[in-house]
Amino acid sequence: MGPHHGTLQFVRDVWLLTPRLIGRWAGRAWEKLCCGTETSAPYNFEASALSLGMLMTIDSSGDEAIRVQGLTEPYSFTDADGGSEGGESEVEEEDDTDPYWLCDDAPTEPPEGFVYAACPPLATSEDHSNLIGRKVLIAHERTKTLEPGWYIGKVKLFGVSAAWQKLCPTANFLIKYTKKETDNALDGDSALELSTANYGTDEWWLLLDPVTSAEP
Repeated sequence: MGPHHGTLQFVRDVWLLTPRLIGRWAGRAWEKLCCGTETSAPYNFEASALSLGMLMTIDSSGDEAIRVQGLTEPYSFTDADGGSEGGESEVEEEDDTDPYWLCDDAPTEPPEGFVYAACPPLATSEDHSNLIGRKVLIAHERTKTLEPGWYIGKVKLFGVSAAWQKLCPTANFLIKYTKKETDNALDGDSALELSTANYGTDEWWLLLDPVTSAEP
């Protein structure tokens, strides 16, 4: 045997025994906390939580039992947001509003020369092809250069490149805008998601049909 065999065996034994010892010590300590001993009562978890302020209530009941470390007298808690004792908090709620809702609902009257069409089917490749070349009214949120609103566009093609999907991961159609139809607000292409789920006056898009001579 090598000169270090005894040392290695000792290290191995300690390594194997350590988890058992730690588990045994932890178990004994927990048992003392919960059950107490002959000379000590069980640990009062609720009283400890109360003194630490972990059981604070909305109506401030029980605040007098809170003991702040370093202070000799009970601390009178105030509402920091309200700025005065017992005031109401000014909690800023998370804004989960869909940005497209900032545009408000679509105009009651469609753009001149058009009528609103029913939601088209979009389940098959033929349905997608039938949408190409059709005019649509698209909701847009506010940007640095664009006021929120609904703008006319034309469905250019179905299927978008990876570069477009980086801008809109759910995009499936490419929409073409012109300055003439958007009052100089938009010009060029944009990738968007057009589906039956986001179709409607309070959603993202509407299909437009041109007014025929038979219609008033």
